Amino acid sequence: LSGSPPAFSVTGSNAGAAADHDACFVFDESRDHVYRFVAPRDGALELTLSGDFDVILYVDTACGGDALVCEDSPFGSHDESATLQVSAGTEYFVVVDAYQGTTGTYTLTLSY
Repeated sequence: LSGSPPAFSVTGSNAGAAADHDACFVFDESRDHVYRFVAPRDGALELTLSGDFDVILYVDTACGGDALVCEDSPFGSHDESATLQVSAGTEYFVVVDAYQGTTGTYTLTLSY
């Protein structure tokens, strides 16, 4: 993730990405990207994901672990957002996933 506190952002595409992670509440072999984030301080972290496809956003503290955040709005939403209380020095994995194989470009923003 690029930037420095209070905001980090990345723009990318899941086209051609591996389907390494199942969406947090369904078995889905969609292409995904995983971003490692170490919280620089305690606080409420705002996560925003916007894409030109049906995006799914989730966060855990162990790759493949139980989701701390799982956002997938119904009806093909291209925008997801969540707030997560984070602890300084803790490693989080932010997953940009898709619904049923959709692909496209996205922007992920994390801010305090």
